[in-house]
Amino acid sequence: RDGFLTGLLEGSDPALRERAAWALGQLAPDSAGGPEATAALARALAEGPEPALRRAAAFALGQRRDPAAAPALLAVLSAEDPALRAFV
Repeated sequence: RDGFLTGLLEGSDPALRERAAWALGQLAPDSAGGPEATAALARALAEGPEPALRRAAAFALGQRRDPAAAPALLAVLSAEDPALRAFV
């Protein structure tokens, strides 16, 4: 399940990428594929081409409560996008 969502997160459809990020936020970090999902969300947060994807990834990382996400979330606190900062 996580692998499928991670694949969608890295796909070409912007709407599916955003929805996959939201869905990954609902899964526990210790579920199957947990570390890979956290890493994929962190990449989407740092490198995502759409603001909506970056915001969804920020929210999802917070929802997962995975300590491994802390560096990615802390890095966003200095982002230029105030809406993105609000999701952290």
